[in-house]
Amino acid sequence: MTGGDNLDDGLILDPAYDGDNSIEEPALHIPLGEESEFQLESPQPVSAKKRKRSEKPPVHEPKGPKQKKQKPVQDAPRMTMCQPPEALAQYFERSLAKAFPKMSQLERDDLVIPESSIVDTTTFTAERTDSSLADFISSTCPTLASRIAQRPKHHAAPTVIVLAGAALRVADLTRAIRPLKGESGGEIAKLFAKHFKLKDHVAHLAKTRVGVAVGTPARISQLLAEPDALSVKALSHIILDLTHLDTK
Repeated sequence: MTGGDNLDDGLILDPAYDGDNSIEEPALHIPLGEESEFQLESPQPVSAKKRKRSEKPPVHEPKGPKQKKQKPVQDAPRMTMCQPPEALAQYFERSLAKAFPKMSQLERDDLVIPESSIVDTTTFTAERTDSSLADFISSTCPTLASRIAQRPKHHAAPTVIVLAGAALRVADLTRAIRPLKGESGGEIAKLFAKHFKLKDHVAHLAKTRVGVAVGTPARISQLLAEPDALSVKALSHIILDLTHLDTK
């Protein structure tokens, strides 16, 4: 009897099941069905509002960040390259740290470009584009412009190396520098891996008096690593193409 009383007390505590023991299963299915309908219907306005709020950002926000990322790629270099040597030296040092994060500070110090090795180009106020490259060199480095117009004394020994990030940029800059060559200047060599094998460039340079070598960092480094492929004995300047930077 005591056990029975305990069971009765338990049933009384839950009035949802009181008096319906004979139809206990239907009673369980019907309320659950009703509750599930309310649960599906009542959250709909909330979920719809949430979807409306979440649908708007995917339409507009992805475009915004992409545009913000593209603007620094185009505008930041123009601001950077017009700075004095001290600021440029700091910029290059930060670039090294970003490019070689695992390298120690002592190792990076060996790669740092000193301020004294950077030409002050702040006096050139015109817009720095491909079409103004020849004027830029003549204005900021008149001695270099004069040397480009002279016939080189040695094969595979350019007086200036121009580094560009892509093969298309190499072609563009080669055309832009060509006016400085004149009638007596050495060849302006295009050096990039696309469509050209390394051995072909080595053979070409060995028999060519090159005044200006325009190339990608990868191909220039490969040629410098090859014995006597690209000599630096006549090298006086290195020009970095900062007017065009892409995500790569």
